[in-house]
Amino acid sequence: MRKTVVFGTPISPAKLMDELRGQSFCVSYANRRRLGAQLERCIELVADDGLLLVDNGAWSAYQAGTVMDDAYWAEYERWALDILERCPQAVAVIPDSITGGLEENVRLAHECMLPTERCMVVWHMHEPLSALRYLVESGYAYIAIGSSGTYAKVGTPQWHARMADAFAELRDPELERTYGRPHIHMMRAQAEHARYDYDSSDSSNVAVNHCRYRHEGEGHLGRFAGRVRERIEASCDGEKRVETPAEVCAGADELRVTLAHMARRDQPAGETGHAVSACPVSPDYHQQEAECGTEPRSLPLFQEVPMSDFIIIRKAGFEDELERVQRLIEKSADMQFLDATRECPLHANDRERVERRLTQLRAQRDTLLMVRDVLALPHRAEPSRALELQPREIEREERERLEQEVRADAT
Repeated sequence: MRKTVVFGTPISPAKLMDELRGQSFCVSYANRRRLGAQLERCIELVADDGLLLVDNGAWSAYQAGTVMDDAYWAEYERWALDILERCPQAVAVIPDSITGGLEENVRLAHECMLPTERCMVVWHMHEPLSALRYLVESGYAYIAIGSSGTYAKVGTPQWHARMADAFAELRDPELERTYGRPHIHMMRAQAEHARYDYDSSDSSNVAVNHCRYRHEGEGHLGRFAGRVRERIEASCDGEKRVETPAEVCAGADELRVTLAHMARRDQPAGETGHAVSACPVSPDYHQQEAECGTEPRSLPLFQEVPMSDFIIIRKAGFEDELERVQRLIEKSADMQFLDATRECPLHANDRERVERRLTQLRAQRDTLLMVRDVLALPHRAEPSRALELQPREIEREERERLEQEVRADAT
């Protein structure tokens, strides 16, 4: 596997940032004012296959005694979404509470409005292992592990024992075969990264301690960061195990742009306005539509448009996406799935959110099924032609194809 080393910010003095070009970074909402222009530098300097971790600042807020209310989280999500829109390598940490129970963290995850495929959910080590398993089963692509409760101090015997239990859960053959293993990130325990199979870890070690090596002369920060990275990278084979954030972002954009256009074609004639896709539309949707030569806010929804100009859905991994949606439907359809564990009972408002999510997932599944039927047609070698078909044409052409096969068999 490949291990990614994420360096905390801000770096002082700021001119030393250039020594970390091509690395991965963490920017924290708690430090947003201190960051200043360094946020833009992180977006500019992050590696194409790297990670820009957008942290929610929960740990800093916990240490400072800051109250994280709904207003705090709303401002954080606006700040994080702006970064996600401008940086494909960015992944945002879902709001979480260090001292809150499992019920509180599930509620925060349900209420998060950030795009799910660009989010990292946190499992706190004091929470039950079944909660970690639930996050995997829920389809999160990124899961962070946070030291908390009895396991707040990194490196103790209790901490290592708990970490061994967590990885035993993640390596369960049935879980991995059914859901795959997500990207695992370790918060604040980069010193242990060489020992465990985290996909990434973050630390402010370089940002805080680089001044100790100033006597080495110019480039001391880059050399210090290199030593940290080399020790961790020596513990793995460097083979990529999961898609990079930029690849996940690109794949999600391709899927959603195509489905958004198909959703427009299915609207009743005469309606105008911005089409609502069966899938959440990516932040780059409007820009990509502009590149395709369409005007989403004024184009009649039923107008004929050249589908060949659109970004075509990636066939690779399409069935996996459909299976993932189906698993989420099955999970959401069981409205008692948290009550049954008796570890995190659902409140009435949580049930309403799950029901809305279930409705969205069913619409997404129906659209995915329609796309799959289109791609399965005899002329699937011409994707632009295939995607121009209306659902009724799909049924008619499939029926005609079957009739031709019957006639051919008869002769």
